Amino acid sequence: MEVIELHSRESEDAIIGAVLINPESYKECESLLSHLDFYYQDNRIVWSAVEKQAKSKLDIDILTIGEIVKSGGVEPSYLSRLVTQCPNSFNARSYAEIIRDKSRRRKQVEIANQIVKGAHNGGVDVSKAVSELVDTTNVKKKADHISDALSEYYDYIMERANNPRKVWGIPTGYSELDIATGGLHKKHVLMISGAPGAGKSILASYIILKSAQQGTRWAVYSLEMSREDLINRWVGMLAGLSEDQLSSGTFPESKWPEITYAIEVLESLPIYINDMPGMTTTEIKADVARMQTENGLDAVCVDYLELLGDKAESANEATAKKSRSFREICRERDLAGVVIQSMTKEGIGAATGGISSQSVQGVSGKKSFVSAQSAIIGVRGPADVGHDADTIFMLVTDPEDSTGKTIAALPVKKRHGNGSKKPIRFQWHSLAPMLVQQEKEIHFHPNE
Repeated sequence: MEVIELHSRESEDAIIGAVLINPESYKECESLLSHLDFYYQDNRIVWSAVEKQAKSKLDIDILTIGEIVKSGGVEPSYLSRLVTQCPNSFNARSYAEIIRDKSRRRKQVEIANQIVKGAHNGGVDVSKAVSELVDTTNVKKKADHISDALSEYYDYIMERANNPRKVWGIPTGYSELDIATGGLHKKHVLMISGAPGAGKSILASYIILKSAQQGTRWAVYSLEMSREDLINRWVGMLAGLSEDQLSSGTFPESKWPEITYAIEVLESLPIYINDMPGMTTTEIKADVARMQTENGLDAVCVDYLELLGDKAESANEATAKKSRSFREICRERDLAGVVIQSMTKEGIGAATGGISSQSVQGVSGKKSFVSAQSAIIGVRGPADVGHDADTIFMLVTDPEDSTGKTIAALPVKKRHGNGSKKPIRFQWHSLAPMLVQQEKEIHFHPNE
């Protein structure tokens, strides 16, 4: 059996270098680490100085820390070497998790040695040993008393009361969707699922575009479409042209002003695109941390979940891992999340009540929706995926429209909003790659 080293010089050196390069990254690992978790004495002295500076709300930089650690026998040149050799200043939390894990294991060995020693010298204090072992469990966040959160909640509810509005999150650009959900919310994930060709990515693209025009800063991980294709889609939305017209160059000459205007609008928007195929959630986490430090960030979109590169023993386990990790990114980084996920054939059938006409609650000959809540089984992947998302909408072709031009967004799960379970009706734009909200109410006859 392979013996695991109980210390990591590389991780300890790297996290100090990362924090000296980017002091903001200290916040990511503050709750994970103490200077006592460091194995090497010189690094323990440095991290203790960093902790004291942070606690006093003073600057953390190589010159200040260098002066402090001199008294402990650490030369400033040592800090310069750590900064120079730091592999990635945006992976501070990952380094912290490694250091914390090594520290936890060393403590477990120490407790085990104490148990062995006690057994040879009169007995073991079992309750003390158990308590100490429990303290070493690798829990990322321990339960806090409710009072710790009430002050923050009071500030939140006061802000809501002083600024009451039906849409208190990030507006999506669709009024009915905003009323139904309250907008996009930080730390929460909106999942858009649906049948192939129902417009999942197009709906997400429009939400990104319209909210970015209101100042929302987006990180978009387009794992299916290239950056050029995504831009082509947004230009089509703004200029009222189809993607085919733009790609083939067959648009009317008179449309050039709209195209130029669309490019100028997009250039000014706070949208950051990464179209590298097969990215993992770990890579996205690091990239998001970098962008938050450099530019600030409000929301993140992954299109789509199944194309993430995270691996596991089975396909279902891999999907669950991707979903859970994306949720953690949104919560830890205080971001609104949008993720696209496909839908199973069973889910499509459940959402639309099947393909053939049927009689639902006495409405003879109508194609109709069954309960949207029962259709959550149609989200591709294990049940964990549906649990991870805070809000889920499924897009299906409206069974009442024989032309196939009307799309219904079924509210499968909602954390916020007006509580309505009615589908939201969209129609394909005659040219542009976008779904236009329709005012006409969809007949809804749920089979509860």
